[in-house]
Amino acid sequence: LPSLLLLALCTLFLILTLCPSPISSIQIKSLSRTISLQTHVPRERISLILHNDENQAIASFTLGNLSEFQEDTADKAKSIEQQATNSDFQSSLGFITAKINNIAQTVHLTSAPQQKLEIHFNEAIPMRESRQVEISLVHLNRLKPKPARIKQSDNQKVVFETNALLSFPHIEAKIESQSVTFILASSAVESFTKEIRGVQAKRRGNQISYGPFKNLLANEKIIPGSDRIMLHFQNNHPFVRIEKLTRLLEVSMWGNLAVEEQYVVRHSGAELEGGFSRLDYTKGNPSTTAPASFRSLTAKLPSIHAFDVYYRDRIGNISTSTCAPSSDGRSLEVEIQPRYPMMGGWKSTFTVGYNVPLSEFLQREGSNYVLNYTFGTSFPEAPIDDYELKILIPEGSKNIRLEVDPSARVPHPVKERIEVFKTYLDTTGRPMFVATKKAVTPELSQDTFALRFEFSRTSVLHEPLLVIGALFTICIISMLYVRFDVKIAKTPTQINRDQQSRAHELVEQYVALQLERDEEYERLEKAFSSMRRTNTSSHFSSEQERVEKKREKVAQRVVSIQEQLRAFKCVDVLSKVAAIEQKEEEKMGKISLLASMQKRAIEGDKKVNEAEIEKLERQYDACTEDINGSLETLV
Repeated sequence: LPSLLLLALCTLFLILTLCPSPISSIQIKSLSRTISLQTHVPRERISLILHNDENQAIASFTLGNLSEFQEDTADKAKSIEQQATNSDFQSSLGFITAKINNIAQTVHLTSAPQQKLEIHFNEAIPMRESRQVEISLVHLNRLKPKPARIKQSDNQKVVFETNALLSFPHIEAKIESQSVTFILASSAVESFTKEIRGVQAKRRGNQISYGPFKNLLANEKIIPGSDRIMLHFQNNHPFVRIEKLTRLLEVSMWGNLAVEEQYVVRHSGAELEGGFSRLDYTKGNPSTTAPASFRSLTAKLPSIHAFDVYYRDRIGNISTSTCAPSSDGRSLEVEIQPRYPMMGGWKSTFTVGYNVPLSEFLQREGSNYVLNYTFGTSFPEAPIDDYELKILIPEGSKNIRLEVDPSARVPHPVKERIEVFKTYLDTTGRPMFVATKKAVTPELSQDTFALRFEFSRTSVLHEPLLVIGALFTICIISMLYVRFDVKIAKTPTQINRDQQSRAHELVEQYVALQLERDEEYERLEKAFSSMRRTNTSSHFSSEQERVEKKREKVAQRVVSIQEQLRAFKCVDVLSKVAAIEQKEEEKMGKISLLASMQKRAIEGDKKVNEAEIEKLERQYDACTEDINGSLETLV
């Protein structure tokens, strides 16, 4: 029994594997393609009228194998080799949309090698009803310069190849009408395919059309070679191609969004043959002297309020740029000129940066924030080979995620990762969201993305508090440093400075002692005046005895000060102190002699002469003046 069950499962698997996919009964009433080759990025518009012939509503439609929209037969081997060496290689379809009544439908691109485009309708097509579907495609790397090398004054010619018909293997019904129209960059056409399946090509100015092809089977196989359209025409449009773009958005919660874009731009047209002549280039109009070159690029900044715009390269700032509001007044256009004209195959590396108000792009939902910004480049007509978007958000952010609308378009996959970037005033580092992408078309560059993250408002104070704490710490350390001396030995200069400081303190102490003496002298002088007035000496004697005791104590302290000055070798100060002390002894002797003569006069001694008393008083006053003068010089 187990073996029979296994055999049955294997048989069922083989049946499901080998049986073809079911044939759809949907009908294509008409199919018209319009391919614009006016720039270096071909854009194709496919208009389908689908009719539901099934007994139930149709919710999806498959466009078929996308290889029919891509490389020609000669390039397929090369693309297979690229796929083997580069896992990120995708088809040359860089941008796909599908609309019904101008409403975007969900588009899904299946995986290689048999890539198919599946359109899932928002509303299923009811039975026996028709809908017109508009599909937009953008082709990358489809225009091939021919010749591949041209001279400086030559016009550039390119080749474009594609199939005239589209095949739908899952549809058996006939396509009533199928046509394709090409709009070229100029009416100067070298050659083009004249006939497809017996239908002659129609040319009118810069337009070439094929068809209509009537009642062809939808699943009819394409005949290699005979069903192939080749156009060889003149196209001097600037072939601006960004090989590498690194865009850095730095979000500051203080109200600023800093943007810096690093470019590696290449002229992807026909390469320059021979040397470049600046003289020939400046002789006339560059459109005639070097028609395939371009001299300037125009960047469209997303905000009219952008400021601090700069444009520089490895050498330094480039001043050949101008800023002006756009015609609609909603953005700022910056026209930049590289240091040299861009000829075919040449590269230029430069950086464009600016600041914009954060309030225009950041919305707050409680503690959740949403950053809305354009996805790609500031140059609206330039495809990007390798694109890297870096968004540096504030420290402390979490739950970071990128949101895009997957229903309207099919871009190539975006690889995402989160890194940690440490800069000034950071502790744990700032989260940096990084998204990388290959083959970004100009249309996708103008799309917006939404980066959501959580951030606490109190975290805004992290950096200011860090600065305040650092300054406070520096002040504390400075205070401690100037107050503590950790050196073991002092230098002679420090020793001398300390001795001078100590000598100054001793002088101040000595002056304070001298002031105490002056107070005692004043009391003694008052007692002497009272003795002369009352002819009684008892009060003076008691005051004299008290002053003598006080003078003895002061004298001891003066001796201590003199010894310390002597130890500090302050010879000049020491000599002045000794002179003052000598005058002090003389002053005390004078007042003692005055008191003795006055007592004798009180006792009735007739030999005491008033003139002698006055003479002693004058000598006493002279001593006082000498002492005060010496103190002033000492201080």
